[in-house]
Amino acid sequence: MKNQNSKPQITEILDAMKSPTKWNNLRMTQAQKIAGKIEKTKSEQFAEYVDDVFMSVCEELNVFEMARDWAKKTAPERLAVAGNIIKRFVERVQSDTQTGRAKKYNDKVVESVPKISVSRATDGQMSVSPRGTVSVNPNFRYYDNLINFLMDLRHESAHIVDMFFPGLSPLDTDIRDLSMAFYIRPSEDMNLYKQNPLELNANMRRREFGNKLQEKITLCEYVRVQRLVGNAVARGVLRGH
Repeated sequence: MKNQNSKPQITEILDAMKSPTKWNNLRMTQAQKIAGKIEKTKSEQFAEYVDDVFMSVCEELNVFEMARDWAKKTAPERLAVAGNIIKRFVERVQSDTQTGRAKKYNDKVVESVPKISVSRATDGQMSVSPRGTVSVNPNFRYYDNLINFLMDLRHESAHIVDMFFPGLSPLDTDIRDLSMAFYIRPSEDMNLYKQNPLELNANMRRREFGNKLQEKITLCEYVRVQRLVGNAVARGVLRGH
């Protein structure tokens, strides 16, 4: 009996590519077969790793301190922040892969990892291309809030690991490959998009990550205010009772 998760035969793919209707039907059929197929425990472990690396990079780059003035930042400034985070995130993942600090779930490797870069998008939100380009629309109003911006960038960071460091991906290797090959966009079918294992994996513990960001930003603001008060007292502007 043929495994329902097995990849379609090359002859089936070539035949489908001869007709837009056949190709679309194949894409939809394969997307339906793999919808929702993740191992939650593994994905939660993966999410914790991605969270830790991403948060550490943001701390290193003093990103949380930008929250107060984030809405005023220009598009180039926001892109620069995204570029610095992604660059450092990828470097950390590469280092963790080489040193064994990152948990491996399989032995699959990508022979040639492209240079991961950030570029400006004029519409939409964020995405990652198979060529390693992270597209960011800095003018999307939702991104006037730093937490929203970082939550989506962390989402794309998880995609980067799944796509270009598959040995660290908690997804079954065939499921991962099929998720990439037969990816359904939101405009085509929102439910299949949301149930794509790549999307489910990148969204794992999203709310918890947002809470972590809020806690960090709140702490940074508290420390900033305490420092201002301390400086004012030291200058004699404020006096203790």
